[in-house]
Amino acid sequence: MDRPLLSIKNLTVDFITTDASMRAVDNMSFDVPMGKTVGIVGESE
Repeated sequence: MDRPLLSIKNLTVDFITTDASMRAVDNMSFDVPMGKTVGIVGESE
C-alpha cells in the first residue's frame, strides 16, 4: 500500500473564548492519498 500524502491521527480541536470552551473536532483520524482532494465542512452556530 502506498503511503498517504497526509496522515492525521487523533486530532482534537477546542475553541476557547472568554465565555466558554467548545470542542469542534473530537479524536478524528484520516489519510489523504496522493492525487486526491479533501474538503472539511462544518456548521457554525
